[in-house]
Amino acid sequence: MKIKWDNKYISFGLTAFIVIICSIFFSWLLNNWTSFYNIITIILKAISPVIIGLFIAVLLDKPVQVADNYIFAPYFSKDPYYRPSTKKSRISAIIFVQFVTWFFVFGLISLVFPQIYRSIIGLISNANTYANNAINWAEKMLINNPQLKDYAENAINNILTYLNTWSETSLLPLITGITGGIIIFVKGILNLLIGIVVSIYLLVNKDTFLAQCKKFLYGSFSVKHANIIISFFEDVNKSFGGFFSGKIIDSIIVGIISYIVLTILKMPYSALVSLIVGVTNIIPVFGPFIGAIPSAIIILFESPVQCLIFILFILILQQFDGNVLGPRILGNSIGLSGFWIMFSILLFGNIFGFMGMLLGVPIFAVVYNIVKNITAVNLEEKGLPAETSYYKNVEKLKTEHHNDEEDL
Repeated sequence: MKIKWDNKYISFGLTAFIVIICSIFFSWLLNNWTSFYNIITIILKAISPVIIGLFIAVLLDKPVQVADNYIFAPYFSKDPYYRPSTKKSRISAIIFVQFVTWFFVFGLISLVFPQIYRSIIGLISNANTYANNAINWAEKMLINNPQLKDYAENAINNILTYLNTWSETSLLPLITGITGGIIIFVKGILNLLIGIVVSIYLLVNKDTFLAQCKKFLYGSFSVKHANIIISFFEDVNKSFGGFFSGKIIDSIIVGIISYIVLTILKMPYSALVSLIVGVTNIIPVFGPFIGAIPSAIIILFESPVQCLIFILFILILQQFDGNVLGPRILGNSIGLSGFWIMFSILLFGNIFGFMGMLLGVPIFAVVYNIVKNITAVNLEEKGLPAETSYYKNVEKLKTEHHNDEEDL
């Protein structure tokens, strides 16, 4: 007897089977979260050079394109009017960008790291002197208000006690561990070198990998669904790649400007403070102020007057970066307004801490673009415009003008 297969019921059955499998896996995951976390940690450690290489490739992709299109493609092209990118020009651009990038990075580390190390050691060794200077300054400023003076002295002592405890229990062992941990250092350098090789391989074969991924998607899904998946990853690449490459360049420039200005102003620990300002500047909106707080405290112990000058400089630098430098470098790579950037930082920062503040903006940008695209498709199906400006002067739409279910 011949069995007649109904594709509709097969689809329902397959969907139910997948749902059951996912439910069983989710239940196991809740009961064995520690084991699952350990497994993921082991896997991530094993492929960490590949992850590093992928991250480097994403960051250097745009500089490679610029170098290829404007430097090496014209150089290798024999036609003065048609200068296409070739494999030879792309490889040359990759080698050039990699060399310039790592020459700058290792040169910066060799110049700045010794100063940062000396700054941290000097800060720890002079902590008591700074405490006495701060207390004397508080006594002079608040001599007519004994109650406020006692409060300021207690606050200064508490801050110094915390800094001493933290430096002795966390910071100093970390520094000595880094300088003495030769095995860890060598392993990190080895992973970085392998990551650089992986990034070169990914950049050289970028077009081939993308073509293979598209081939797999179009072979596994319908054309419509494959296009949706490709658009999703394009949004992810634009949000994460554009954001991090732009913010890293922006933060390096901010750190260099900070170091030059602080050195001219003869600020104490200018290298350490500039590093803090540059690193925290990666976080949009709140980054400069997050970096300014510990930096101002460090300078305060040396000189309250210089601390006020530093705060004024940070305010000017933040305005310059937020209104001039940042927009020129980042452009519209994020695609979010200032409100949504602030919202995403607050939301993910409160949930995931520092990493949430760092990754919140590109993650929210991806979600925002997904919702935006879905809304645009739904509006197009209903014969409505997708431009926001159209709805500013609209209170309610008349249903008879559109193909809604209410018209049927």
